[in-house]
Amino acid sequence: MGYTGRLRAAGPLIADQFRAAQRVGFDEIELPESLAGRQPEEQWRPRPSLSYQDRLAG
Repeated sequence: MGYTGRLRAAGPLIADQFRAAQRVGFDEIELPESLAGRQPEEQWRPRPSLSYQDRLAG
């Protein structure tokens, strides 16, 4: 739609929701400290897509 700025989500997201937010255009998220402390950094790192659509595309 032409927006060129950074799009930030703020609130209680989990790592899986972060990946979904990235797919729809969010650039970053701001987590509450209490939630960030319960989810290790490695959970937030990109990982290969395991969707069946990606497997079909080969």
